[in-house]
Amino acid sequence: MGASDPEREGPESDPPQDPIIPGLPDEIAEQCLLHLPFPYHGLARSVSPTWSAAVPAAARRRAFSPSALPYLFVFAFHRPSLRLRCLAFDPISSLWHPLPPIPISSPLLPSSFATASIPRSGHLFLIGGMRSDTHSSIPTLLSYSVATNAWTSAAPMPTPRAFFSAATIGGQLVVAGGDHNKVDRYDPDADRWTSAAAPRRSIEQYDAAVLGRRLYVTGGWTWPFHDPPRGGVYDVDEDTWEEMRGGMRAGWTGVSAVVGDRLFVVSECGAGRVKAYHDEEDTWRTVGGGGVPLLLGKPYAACGMEGTIYVVGSGLDVGVGRVVGDGPDLNIEWDLVKGPAKFADLAPVSCQLIYA
Repeated sequence: MGASDPEREGPESDPPQDPIIPGLPDEIAEQCLLHLPFPYHGLARSVSPTWSAAVPAAARRRAFSPSALPYLFVFAFHRPSLRLRCLAFDPISSLWHPLPPIPISSPLLPSSFATASIPRSGHLFLIGGMRSDTHSSIPTLLSYSVATNAWTSAAPMPTPRAFFSAATIGGQLVVAGGDHNKVDRYDPDADRWTSAAAPRRSIEQYDAAVLGRRLYVTGGWTWPFHDPPRGGVYDVDEDTWEEMRGGMRAGWTGVSAVVGDRLFVVSECGAGRVKAYHDEEDTWRTVGGGGVPLLLGKPYAACGMEGTIYVVGSGLDVGVGRVVGDGPDLNIEWDLVKGPAKFADLAPVSCQLIYA
């Protein structure tokens, strides 16, 4: 019989894989990669095809490990050019790491888009916005993955939006307000949008925060301050909206940060004092420790996690506030990390914390 006789051919088998690290079992090598800091993933993937596959897999596992650390991801505009940038700040080393250029085809108006993240999965989202050249809203959804250090285009929103609120709850993205009084939810696993219940009245964009399984959206005070701000609360499990309580609406006068189950607001007026919301009394109380560091210039972007509030100011100076105490003894102890001189013309728009 010829060499091609099927009876003499053995079953096809995959070629043997090169070890991740020669001389080490792969399971040990994978544990080594778990300790590779996020900013060096791109360089590590270039080592070999084996590393190119192993590093993203290790990054996904690292995000759920006890050793994972939150990095601060900041969206900022370069004032002279209005170019949008995204950078990651390592709170341990105080070093900044640029992300790949954001793949947007047209310039956006500052604050017209929204951002959100799924911290433990290592995903960051940039949603919608208004083009600065045509002043038209766009439906774009871009997703950044820490594991691959790359941006990808996802399913666009059903409705183009600008100047709206967005947040993630239970691994799903919720967008509300903007050009239309509609609410949509996005499932990243299915790459699919679905409609959700809308509030009874439209809410102008100012700020939003997530506490538990509820999204709080406030319109904020607007000149000439005759009418109190509107505010709504969305329950993701019930798919229902209710009016925000009066005390919460009236006192929400800055950018918010959630630490644990507590909502803080950093005032954008005066000395940047911080206050905390007390649900039992529907009141806000000033937090001890003074305001944000005096050298922190406006505008502010803020977020919080694991007992710490991060406030980013002009030039990407970062105020790092450790929340200590409770009740009337609640205080914030501040440190200031100055941004590099080359960031002097950068103004923050929003920030997100992601484990990496």
